[in-house]
Amino acid sequence: RISVLGEGTTAPVYRVRDVQTGEARAIKMLSPRLAVHEAVRDRFAQEASVTARLRHPNVVKVHGTGEHEGTPYIVMDYVRGGTLKERVEERGPLPPRIASAVLQQALHALHHAHAEGIVHRDVKPNNVMITADGTPRVVDFGIGRAVSPKRRIFSLMAKLRARFIRAPRPSVRVSLGT
Repeated sequence: RISVLGEGTTAPVYRVRDVQTGEARAIKMLSPRLAVHEAVRDRFAQEASVTARLRHPNVVKVHGTGEHEGTPYIVMDYVRGGTLKERVEERGPLPPRIASAVLQQALHALHHAHAEGIVHRDVKPNNVMITADGTPRVVDFGIGRAVSPKRRIFSLMAKLRARFIRAPRPSVRVSLGT
C-alpha cells in the first residue's frame, strides 16, 4: 500500500512497504515533469549521494536509489511522526527544555554532516522530522553540497574576515564640476 507523505517543490514523498524486509520506507520520487531535465536529475542524484554518506542517528538514512519508468527515486527510512513545523503548528511552541534537546540533536546531525564535508543549506522546521518518541531527524539535503576541506577553510576565513576585520573605508573625493 502506497500513501503520500508530503509534496515538495521537486519531489513527492511516499510511504511504502519494503517487500524484502516488510519495513515501512519513504520513497522520494522526482516529479516526472522535472525528470526530463538533466540538471535537475543531477541535483537529485547528488542529494542521494550526499545523504547516503551520512550515518548519524539524527539524519534520515538513505537505503538506496533507483529509477522507475525513467523517473529517479531515493529510498529512505520512514520517520513515524511529523515535521517540527507541523508539531509547533499543532501544539504550539515547544517547552524550553524540549526545544533545547531537539535543537541540540539537530545541531549534532549538522555537525556530523559538516565533518563529512557536507553543508545542508536549507535547515528549517520543515526539514526536521520529529519521531513518535520525540527524536529529531534532519531530512532533505536536496540543495546540500559536498565541500572540500580546503574550500571549507577558505569559506570560514572569509566569514571571519567579514565579521571581525573591518578595513577602513576609503576616502575618495571626485569633482564632477569644472
